[in-house]
Amino acid sequence: MTTSKYISYIFGIILLLFSISSSWGQRVVYENGDAYEGDLLDGLRHGAGTYRWMNGDTYEGNFTFDKINGDGFFRWTDGRSYEGEFVNGQRSGTGIYVSAIGDTYVGGFLNNRMHGRGKFNWANGDVFFGDYVDGKKSGFGEFTWASGERYEGDFVEGYMSGFGVRYYPDASFYRGSFRENRRNGYGVEINPDGRKYKGFYQDGVKHGYGLSVLGNNSASIEYWIGGVLRKSKSVETREECEMFHEGKQWMFNGVNCINGLAHGAGEALSKDHSTLIYDGVLVLGKLVEGNQVALMEESVVGTSTSKNDG
Repeated sequence: MTTSKYISYIFGIILLLFSISSSWGQRVVYENGDAYEGDLLDGLRHGAGTYRWMNGDTYEGNFTFDKINGDGFFRWTDGRSYEGEFVNGQRSGTGIYVSAIGDTYVGGFLNNRMHGRGKFNWANGDVFFGDYVDGKKSGFGEFTWASGERYEGDFVEGYMSGFGVRYYPDASFYRGSFRENRRNGYGVEINPDGRKYKGFYQDGVKHGYGLSVLGNNSASIEYWIGGVLRKSKSVETREECEMFHEGKQWMFNGVNCINGLAHGAGEALSKDHSTLIYDGVLVLGKLVEGNQVALMEESVVGTSTSKNDG
């Protein structure tokens, strides 16, 4: 047998074996009532095909050695659907998920859960764009309500937690700390008429000391407990009454002034509104006792929040 004939003989055997083990466009009905129509390799689903479960769920797409792998389309009987990438039978990669009521998610998946950067559009008009981890909003994101309200900032385990900014339809906004969707920690609230509050919150309401500034730039030091104002004292600049502390200029609400120096008990606020002192005691312009609270400027509140553009 010549070499060319031998090669042709071997090649023919290979084609015969491949044709025996491989089948295209085959239909298989399994004992449990499920059905498959598509490519087979050695009796295994391999290549393009359609699998229909007995309950009505359907998958159309690629298979690798009996497992769903690659691009495909899955439709549930309740109306849900997913189109995108699969790995070993699970939604992993990039895909589009549509719920039975019309909610839509476009983005990353891992092990059947939203994971990575994605955009979720609810049927009611709410929208979230940002990072997911194991099915929950985690990292940086932007949530917009159908009402026009909007939040930009950190998320943890599905909640607004960390630093962020929440904008309201009336043009007011809050910039500061959140915990589980509520204001918690230090923050600044600014209203369109110029009113401003800089202070501390707990469980969504003002709690602790803070500074309230009106549009005409008059200010008062306030003390809140659980959202209830317990104490408020106005502060003003008294040119004839000086106070010295940390090299700053101060406003003092005490009534005593000796030889042009603030003297006695009272509250004080730095003129740049960066620091307030409550329960203070001054002796001839110098602070000898008191509790000091740093009030961050609006421009630096929340600077730890970083947007991931990856």
